[in-house]
Amino acid sequence: MIEPQVFEIWMDVLNTADHSMLTLLKYSAEAEAHLKTEAKKFGFGEERMVFMEPKTGKTYVKRRCIADLVLDAPI
Repeated sequence: MIEPQVFEIWMDVLNTADHSMLTLLKYSAEAEAHLKTEAKKFGFGEERMVFMEPKTGKTYVKRRCIADLVLDAPI
């Protein structure tokens, strides 16, 4: 679960960087729709959101290596 305060911080950070994207693990269709709706409230378009299948090992590391910035949520 992404806490609302964390999501708001992510939106603030991402909105300061033109052409930034938010990449998240694939959720249920309902959860993805909710996240897109919440992002719109912060002026972050759903076209800037990518939902990917979970991966492990080398694929997971490669995904993180191509990003300019990695935001994570506290657990």
